[in-house]
Amino acid sequence: MKPLGFPSVRFQSANYPLPPGMDELLPTMHQLAAEELYWEYLGMKHHWDENLHVVMSGVLKMILCSMRHFTRVPKFQLYSCHDSTLMLLLYALECFDGYWPPFAADLILELYVDENVVKILTEGDSSPQADNNNRRLSDLQYTPLDALWIKVSYLGQVVPLGCLWKTPYTDAGRYNMGYVPLRFLLERWSSSAPSFEDLALK
Repeated sequence: MKPLGFPSVRFQSANYPLPPGMDELLPTMHQLAAEELYWEYLGMKHHWDENLHVVMSGVLKMILCSMRHFTRVPKFQLYSCHDSTLMLLLYALECFDGYWPPFAADLILELYVDENVVKILTEGDSSPQADNNNRRLSDLQYTPLDALWIKVSYLGQVVPLGCLWKTPYTDAGRYNMGYVPLRFLLERWSSSAPSFEDLALK
């Protein structure tokens, strides 16, 4: 006899019909299927956070590296992955909602540069670099880390990272719109990328 939980959740996420009476069990099945996947990839539950960086280190480094060198890589980058990878990334962002991702689910990470910081850095500078703010900002010795902000959207909805991560804030307007300083993400992914400055393009 084969278990119904895992396949049924995947079928439902892909909009396939389910056997009669399964609808009532779906919330529990989603939870158990997700836990089954996390146990398979991350081991015992009290080791999940530690093992996440063993399993996902390459993906997390790739994301952070693109953010580190945001002026030297395409502004829009598109990646395709399995639902299991997406669930692990949602767990890394601490925003997994307990439900298996639907078919063609989307997760968007956006990087923003504080325009006020750009103005301060380039004000009164008549050098050629001042004509290209992005070129100057590509070097973190001129770019305070707090000038970089991120916003995450999942399934078309902004994820309230500031609330989920319980981060302190100085700009309520930005936090209410889902923006948080990039340094808070670095703190969470520090096991995969201990030094933001040392991330190098390959």
